[in-house]
Amino acid sequence: MGTLKVNRYLLDTNILIYYFNGEMESSVENKVSTLITDIFQISVISKMEFLGFPFSLAEKK
Repeated sequence: MGTLKVNRYLLDTNILIYYFNGEMESSVENKVSTLITDIFQISVISKMEFLGFPFSLAEKK
């Protein structure tokens, strides 16, 4: 019986920040969007950095 190969991706904090701030080229944004809706992981450090980042949308309010 064959094994199922699943690609997993570990996303860096900057990738998430650029994505949610809309600062990516559309081709890259489409790839990241696919990764976020499928299977991705972030490290504990990246999660802490991401949750503590002051996004530009929040700054404008």
